[in-house]
Amino acid sequence: MLYQEGVMVPVVAIGLFAGLRPSEIQDLDPKNIKEDYIVVTGGKLRRKMNRRAPLPDRLKVWLTQYPFVGIPDGIVYKMTVLKEAEKWVQDIIRHTSISFQLERDQDEARTAFNNGTSRAMIERHYRDVVEDPKHVQAYWALTPESLKSISVELPAGQGIARGMIPIVTAAGSRAQPNDLTIHSWRTSCSPGYGRLRALREDQIH
Repeated sequence: MLYQEGVMVPVVAIGLFAGLRPSEIQDLDPKNIKEDYIVVTGGKLRRKMNRRAPLPDRLKVWLTQYPFVGIPDGIVYKMTVLKEAEKWVQDIIRHTSISFQLERDQDEARTAFNNGTSRAMIERHYRDVVEDPKHVQAYWALTPESLKSISVELPAGQGIARGMIPIVTAAGSRAQPNDLTIHSWRTSCSPGYGRLRALREDQIH
């Protein structure tokens, strides 16, 4: 079974594969998800700038199976339940997405433009986060079908979540200062996915 029958899956998928900010996802209108891009008009930059975030093929697969029909009711509570699974730094979903976009595209200016940020921010926080090309290939190959066998126990009373997507979050005292460990996120991620050499927690913004 999926947590809450998968109601959070499209929210997570959009963050992981398109890199939208949490505030941008909360303001997202389903009609703004086009065939090849997402029209981003809300969030922290509302009334300042709009952008078209590319809709990668992998995200199309997720949204075909789990369409985005708007923000689920009680999203704050549902997100709190998911976050109890592992400790992570603020905006870890977006940071993970941008890191893997940069490794995929090998273009700092393009990655910054697509994500509504600056090239300086990309250079400061996202360069050389993912060292193993196999992790990049694995990330962009994730599909609902490939993760169906994964199961994660949710906090007490929340049941079991299946089909998880791996994200990068600080490993804390269990690793060296520059290590990040891929942990599970309760809506769609795989636990124990591996380790990446990356930025320290206090370096990520």
